[in-house]
Amino acid sequence: MHLDHLTPRARGGTDDASNLVAACASCNSTRRHMPLATWQRYAAEKLGVVFSARRVRAQARRVPVAPRRASLRERGGRDAAAEVLLHEVDVDEDA
Repeated sequence: MHLDHLTPRARGGTDDASNLVAACASCNSTRRHMPLATWQRYAAEKLGVVFSARRVRAQARRVPVAPRRASLRERGGRDAAAEVLLHEVDVDEDA
C-alpha cells in the first residue's frame, strides 16, 4: 500500500491528512499526477475499477488530524528541540 495524494503535489496538493488516502502501488504509480476526476474515468475505462471521487474526498476529510506541532523555529531552534526530545525520552545519562 502507498499513500496517494488526492490533489497531486505536482498540482499544488499538500501532505495534509485530508489530502492523503491509501492506494495500491499499481494504482498510485499509474495515476501519477492525474486529477482525481480524471483518474476516476481512466480507472473505470482502462482498469474496470469503479469508485466515487466524491466519496473518496469525503472520507479523507473525516480522518482526524493531529494538533499542529510547533515548528523548530517556533520552539527555539534545533538546540531547544533536542532538549525537548531528551526530556521526552527516558535517557539514562549514566549509561
